[in-house]
This record gives sequence, C-alpha cells and structure tokens, in this order.
Amino acid sequence: MSKRSNVFCVLSLICMFGVPVIVFLVTSKFANGDISATTFRAVSARFYLNIISYIAAWIIAIRTRKKYKDNFSKTLIIIYGSLLGLAVIAVIVLFAVFMGRL
Repeated sequence: MSKRSNVFCVLSLICMFGVPVIVFLVTSKFANGDISATTFRAVSARFYLNIISYIAAWIIAIRTRKKYKDNFSKTLIIIYGSLLGLAVIAVIVLFAVFMGRL
C-alpha cells in the first residue's frame, strides 16, 4: 500500500513542479515576444495549463493523504500550503508597494 501512495505523491510532485516547466519550455517556442495572436494563445495556454496542474497536484496530494495516511503526502500538503501562503504574502506586498507609489 505504501508503494501506491508513493506513486501518487510523485505524480503530485510532477504536477506541481514538472508540468509548469515543461509547459513553459513548449509554449516559449510559440511565444516569440511580439504582439501577435500566437503569442497571446501561447501565454494563455501556459496560464491555464499551470493552474490546472496546480489544482491537480493539490487534489492528488489530499486524496492520497485521505486514503493512505502516509507522511509523504502530509509533507507535500505542508509544502504546497507554505508555497501558497508565500504567494499570497507576495501579492499583498506587491499590492502595498504599488499603492504606496500612487
């Protein structure tokens, strides 16, 4: 049972960190830096695929933790939560910096 939970946890890690890198590398071939429909579609596809992969990583980690009760999935949920918290803090700080400049 532990091997199966490890496979799900590794799949969750791939969704969280591997897929965005691969999506970036693939879509950067189509986004050539100019203002065109191809660049817009590449950037849009990158955004939506990253959001989908992040959500999938959370779902896989939570379901694995719920079903197998192992420490690997607990650690992943803590790491993902910490990253989410840091992202929220970064957005708040960025917002405060921009509001201070106006």
